Order: sequence, then C-alpha cells, then structure tokens
Amino acid sequence: MSHTSSLGTDDVGSSERFIVQADLVAALTAQGANGERAVNLLATAGMMLSTPQRYPAAAEVAQSCCRSALDSILKIAGDEGLYGFRCNS
Repeated sequence: MSHTSSLGTDDVGSSERFIVQADLVAALTAQGANGERAVNLLATAGMMLSTPQRYPAAAEVAQSCCRSALDSILKIAGDEGLYGFRCNS
C-alpha cells in the first residue's frame, strides 16, 4: 500500500489542505499494522478538515480519527494496558 503525504482534495475549491509530513508517514508505516492504521486515520482526519462541507460532523469525525490514531501509536509503544496518561511523581 502506498501513502501520500498530502491529505485532502482541491476538487471543491478548498484552499486549506492538511498535510502529514512524508517522514512521519514513512516512520509510522515502518511500524507495521498499527502504524498503517494511524496513517490511514490521520489521512481521513485531514480529508475531513480539508473539505468539511462535504461531510456531516466533519470536525467530530476528525477528532475521533485523531484519538484513534494516537491509540494506535500508543500500541506501537507496547503498553497495551494504558488507559490514560500517568505521572511518576
């Protein structure tokens, strides 16, 4: 599967495009299935935010995609039991 670093489309006249840097795409993709999932979710969030008039509740869907992408990235780190951020104080 190939990935692009440019997200969103210009076909509806949107001048604002959300971009994921190519080096981040490459780094996440190299991590396997969870990295692929994170890239795909970030691409979906970018598409929603680039053309919000095309989708109902685009901002909410983009937020959900970003949360799920972060979940996938945390799984890459190997802490499957993480249910929130912890501080060592």
